[in-house]
Amino acid sequence: MKNNTWIFWRSLIITGLLSLSTKQALLAQALTDSNLPIISINTNFSPIYDTPKTLAFMAIYYHPNGSRNYLTDAPFYTGTIGIEVRGSSSSTMGKLCYGFETWDNLGNPTDTSILNMPAESDWILYASANDKTFMRNVLTYDLSNRMGNYASRTEFCELVINDQYMGLYILMEKIKRDNNRVNIAKLRSQDTTGIELTGGYIIKSDKTTGSGGGYFPSNYPNNIGQYGGFQYEYPSDLNIHPLQAAYIENYVDTFQAALFGPNFTDPLLGYRNYAKAISFIDYFIINEFSKNPDTYVLSTYIVKPKDDQGRKLEMGPVWDYDLAWKNSYYLGADVLSGYVYNQPVGRIAWWERMMQDSSFVNEMKCRWLYLRQNELAVNRINQYIDSLAIYLNEAQQRNFMLWPVLGQNVYYNSFPYPLTFQDEIDSLKSWVTNRANWLDVNLPGTCTSLGLDQNSDQPTATVWPNPFEQTFVLRITATNNEQIQPELRDMHGRLIYQFPKSELHAGENEIKLNSLPELESGMYILNIVSNQYRNALLIVHQ
Repeated sequence: MKNNTWIFWRSLIITGLLSLSTKQALLAQALTDSNLPIISINTNFSPIYDTPKTLAFMAIYYHPNGSRNYLTDAPFYTGTIGIEVRGSSSSTMGKLCYGFETWDNLGNPTDTSILNMPAESDWILYASANDKTFMRNVLTYDLSNRMGNYASRTEFCELVINDQYMGLYILMEKIKRDNNRVNIAKLRSQDTTGIELTGGYIIKSDKTTGSGGGYFPSNYPNNIGQYGGFQYEYPSDLNIHPLQAAYIENYVDTFQAALFGPNFTDPLLGYRNYAKAISFIDYFIINEFSKNPDTYVLSTYIVKPKDDQGRKLEMGPVWDYDLAWKNSYYLGADVLSGYVYNQPVGRIAWWERMMQDSSFVNEMKCRWLYLRQNELAVNRINQYIDSLAIYLNEAQQRNFMLWPVLGQNVYYNSFPYPLTFQDEIDSLKSWVTNRANWLDVNLPGTCTSLGLDQNSDQPTATVWPNPFEQTFVLRITATNNEQIQPELRDMHGRLIYQFPKSELHAGENEIKLNSLPELESGMYILNIVSNQYRNALLIVHQ
């Protein structure tokens, strides 16, 4: 690659004097190895359409030990796939996104583990055409997973199709019902009565183009966004039984009747009887932190678990953040101040109503303060961004030689357009820092105590894991030998459960707290009570 011939061709690539196909061919010849996995797809030169899927052969060059990947190596994986162009807005860009299914020899979908991700048949090769950091989706999904909510796993790769270099891509899981993805009960066509009818369902608010499914209207169209209803994601409109369709539509309308009714704050009569509040809080936080202009109307997924597996509506998984994190001027998404949820442009109005519930607002404030000390700590996020930038440094150079879009507007990019990859990274990090600081000051709500301002003469206490499912461990460093009695209270201060007394010795202690009563998902206060002090920690039950 250092010979004079390559230098000559490289100059033509950079200056844009070659056609796209010639660039692809030259860069494919230059791509002999990469620090990223290399995915090579061969369709025998058959075109790839939006639909139906095109038969293809896929080889992946990848070393699990992290060593460099060479196209002369034996492939880590080979197999047959069906591939298609995917996306709505993304399908109009030069660098296309693809969806593919792993197939057996008869063309039937077969679950396959790819790049160490759990086995499934449906996958996406995401182009990141207008996100020149390649990170905004990856970052958001990582944050969601760290917060305890499933989002798609991702792996960076370089893509070659029919011996033509296509650029830097992200392999990611397609949102799908699966034990390792959206883990809800499988709903069969015969499940039309009793508890089997109650779940699981995945619905979404989205454009009707792209991968949209069948649509059902809402009885509350003024509160449901510009599309006035939802699409069936699972089961799909082709597979859902009419009784199942009627059930999920009625459940959503019942939830909305409770939310917009006069008793909406009542824990039994209001929306909390039908919605998992903590999931709505986490969804709000991650979307407002990133100020995603698409949220609450596009790529907005909602899950309804089976009644014996959670029952209530849950927000997520999060999806599609290419315009977020100050990558778009659309609807003021690059303006540091303000929110997305209350913009009058056809948003789902659920959060506007929930923000009128002081308990919801206070719980959200507590959750934000907790996350800011942990998963959403700015230093941690920016270190993660820096680590990805180092990892992608080589591949991004090849990508921008093929797709020279740095310094240009690609689909609503925020002005001024950064001129280099490092400028893009710096802009993203700056947004993370400044937006977090703005929310620290402006996010409404009151969060009292909760261990956030502990007195220096009180024991240091933490809870692990947090969020928890059934049991958790209280880790506490005491200054003296003493006795404590932990107690669990709800966010209104009402006593839920009092644990047995425990003896502490001076130094570090670990106390396993179990025998908990059956708890609703949400936020609770763990009070640590002794004769000399009273401390409080915020804990989250999944």
